[in-house]
Amino acid sequence: GSAIGVGLGLTFASFGTETTTSVVSPAENSCVVGFKPTANLLPRDGDIPVSRRQDTVGHIAHTVGDTAQILDAVIHFDMRPGTGRLLYAESCRNADLDGMRIGVVRYSEEEVDGPKLAAFHDALGLLKEAGGVIVDNSDLAGLQDYDSLLERMQNIVLETEFKTDVKAYLRSLAENPRRILTFEDLVNAIKSEPSERYPGRSVNIMLRALATSKESPEYLAMLQKQEHYASSGGFQGATDRHNFDVIIVPAGSLSLQVFAAIGGNLVIAVPMGFYPEGTKVKVDESRGGLVSVAPGISFLLYLYGRRNGEAQLLSVAYAFEQLSRARKLARPYILPKTDLEDAVLRRQRM
Repeated sequence: GSAIGVGLGLTFASFGTETTTSVVSPAENSCVVGFKPTANLLPRDGDIPVSRRQDTVGHIAHTVGDTAQILDAVIHFDMRPGTGRLLYAESCRNADLDGMRIGVVRYSEEEVDGPKLAAFHDALGLLKEAGGVIVDNSDLAGLQDYDSLLERMQNIVLETEFKTDVKAYLRSLAENPRRILTFEDLVNAIKSEPSERYPGRSVNIMLRALATSKESPEYLAMLQKQEHYASSGGFQGATDRHNFDVIIVPAGSLSLQVFAAIGGNLVIAVPMGFYPEGTKVKVDESRGGLVSVAPGISFLLYLYGRRNGEAQLLSVAYAFEQLSRARKLARPYILPKTDLEDAVLRRQRM
């Protein structure tokens, strides 16, 4: 929806909250730029939470330059009178990286397909030519420990906070005509409302959340682990130890996105390439049979940064975008035949 609208030029940008992948994943599917800034950098007034600790307002735009200008505009609008102002758009002036340190985490590289890996190696070459210092085979200290956990443990903090944070949101509403005040009320309302199409649309995640407790030993133990993942064991620790300006990876990864969310770290995903002609089509049954791999489908370069490192992240992302010009090679499978202006004019004639 939102990413497609940006990709087709129906809108300059779109905003949303990212708990784990909700900004960067749609951007990848639509060959546009997805950006999640440092947690709490942008206001979250009025958003419906999944996890107050992980949810971050981000945006989708055509280019890295547009992304920086949008960030400047939103921060300026939200600032109190008399406070200073950073101009992130100034980070997008040229493609000279001038010794910026770029860590490469080759996480699960054996699972990355050939076209993505080839494009990633080309990206490394471009960044090096631009003056970047490439530090290969870096790592996140806590990643192996996280991947060894049972899925139930990986999700228990998020599911617990989903229940408690939604309840707090429901009780904060000035108007609540149906008196839905608890997470259980919400689940029951979904089950009883025909327009929600239950059970065709599953509420299993909500049922798991309903069974959680902030007093459970598993929740408390995982909170302690997350403190490690958010600091020395995650992106913050890696950037601090090695003085990295950014960290890049060969492909998007749920585990890496979780680490960025837990740590409040920023991420930007920029078009890197496309699957070539002759690529075998793959369908993702877990997402309703959507095509995930096929000729012409885009994939992005993922760049991660330390908290409040927007200037450095945008600078490296902009340099790559200018040197690769990958989005210029996009060939949409279907183009709209009706412009928004046509629909507005038709309505005015009615």
